[in-house]
Amino acid sequence: MFMYKSSFIPKLTSLLLLILGASTAAAKTEIREIQLDTADPPMYMAIYGTDLGDINELSVFIGTDPTALILPVDQSFCNFGAGTPPLDSTGMDCVVADLPLNIPDGDYLVWLETETSIGNDLPACSCDDGKPDKLTFKYTGTGCDPGQNNQGDKFYCSGDPSLLEPVQVFCDTGDCTADPSGETLMIGNEVILDGTGGKSADKFGAETDVQILVGNNEIQDLNFHTSCSVPLAVGDQFGSLLLTEFIPEGGSLACNTGESIVTSSHYDLTIGGVGADGAQGPQGKIGPAGEDGVDGINGLDGVDGAVGADGAQGPAGNDGTDGAVGADGATGPAGADGATGATGATGPAGLDGADGSNGTDGVDGATGPAG
Repeated sequence: MFMYKSSFIPKLTSLLLLILGASTAAAKTEIREIQLDTADPPMYMAIYGTDLGDINELSVFIGTDPTALILPVDQSFCNFGAGTPPLDSTGMDCVVADLPLNIPDGDYLVWLETETSIGNDLPACSCDDGKPDKLTFKYTGTGCDPGQNNQGDKFYCSGDPSLLEPVQVFCDTGDCTADPSGETLMIGNEVILDGTGGKSADKFGAETDVQILVGNNEIQDLNFHTSCSVPLAVGDQFGSLLLTEFIPEGGSLACNTGESIVTSSHYDLTIGGVGADGAQGPQGKIGPAGEDGVDGINGLDGVDGAVGADGAQGPAGNDGTDGAVGADGATGPAGADGATGATGATGPAGLDGADGSNGTDGVDGATGPAG
């Protein structure tokens, strides 16, 4: 069973694109992209990359768990990735891996290891087959261990890369050229050394001095014999470089350990990658909660403001209508007798009235006794 190849890929709701690589033409094991299913928490992931190899020789790990993830028989989730640039994974290798059950949100290191045959049908070569013309080494990121080769005190090593990556292998003093020459080697990647320090331009000299660099800093210095005055064979390890292929001078015979080479690639994966909510920005004036919005202080449903202080007294209003009649007051003092009252001087019974003494009918009147 070989690695699943992605075909038409519709848009996936939950997409994490953390690494965009170059063309897949380069035969280098590399994770380019990881996509998660839409469940919360996610249940599986689709890993897209280059040169992932045979799924039966592939192991995928996450976090600090040393147990490889399950690669399900159903790999169809590879068909549901991104379909348009810059998320186009058409033609990439793809493998689906089950995630741990109820995996919490967080940042995880995902890495895969794949075993790749490097010519197991070829013999393991050494100086017995001639002096080396080209040597292929695998970078392992390990320190100095003189017991891993048979060159004894002819081998020199100082420094420990401590699994640093990527690194550059640099041939010092013109002893050789390295391919690739840049700072690109990850753990498990290979570099080819071509001798240039011998009596002719295309041969190794008696000794080959190699530096392992990160930036301009030397993290390991190696010196091993390549003249075959001491043993040199596939399977020898010199510091962080394991000899995996030996091509003798004048021939094209490739040699190897007869074992598979394990290559690896790493990827930083974020699950639940939504950041914390930021502080709320200021409200717009006419927005729903703004000053003049429907819920704002001046809006239809806004809260009434506090009662203001009393203003200055306004002008007097118009007179009101008459009030109801009040109760009778107390009796006032008697007034003076009226001039023409019934018993007044000129009244009917007064002195000069009709019936008075001087009246017509009075005592002295015309018809009275004395009249």
